[in-house]
Amino acid sequence: MPHLAEELSALATALEPSPEDLRLAEHALKDTVAVSLAARGLRMARLAAELPEAARWAAVGHVLDCYAMQRPIGAVRVRLAERTIDPSEVVRILVRTPEAAVHPLIHARPRTGLQGKFSLEYAVAAALHVHHPGFVSYTDEHVRRTLAQRLVELVEIVKTPEGSGLLTGETAVEITTADGTVRGTTLALPPGSPELPATEAEFATKLADCGAEVPDLLNGIDWKGAAALMRASFPAARIEENA
Repeated sequence: MPHLAEELSALATALEPSPEDLRLAEHALKDTVAVSLAARGLRMARLAAELPEAARWAAVGHVLDCYAMQRPIGAVRVRLAERTIDPSEVVRILVRTPEAAVHPLIHARPRTGLQGKFSLEYAVAAALHVHHPGFVSYTDEHVRRTLAQRLVELVEIVKTPEGSGLLTGETAVEITTADGTVRGTTLALPPGSPELPATEAEFATKLADCGAEVPDLLNGIDWKGAAALMRASFPAARIEENA
């Protein structure tokens, strides 16, 4: 293990990043911190307060941004970008996906915002309903909306056994409307991936969606500044001796 750490350190030291590499690294840093800040006040942030620092940050940084949902959401958005679909006219939603790609999505019929964050069915329903589901879409109130629940009930999932990772294979979505029209699309890479990066406008929208003050907090931030902001935003809990 020490030899591996030395090799990785040497590689990092020798790296000569291109301007695009630096842009992607800046986006990745801001994206992670922004999503973490959006989780302030949530129960997960309180539950993670007694974890070691790195584990605490990792926990809050992923609770609102489950990567497994990005490809099915992206597939629906691609289809809607080509032609608007009235969600009230939808009668069937078929999703074909490798099982490994949706392994964390364990809630087929979510009733709370937290369950909705780990639901393939709700991810597709939310994308159909609002096209660009933000963090507000993952509140108890929004998950329980009548139309959202109706769309969730329409989702059928066909899982295939190939692969072992979240980006295994492709995700296909077919949407059938009341007039019998079937509209489908297939997506291999989720929006925001290095091969399909978000535009500056899309990225700015996501940062603002994480909190009105978040874009200003992240303006010009570097790695040390990000660590300081995370440390201040998610302090360790003091464990009482008799707790």
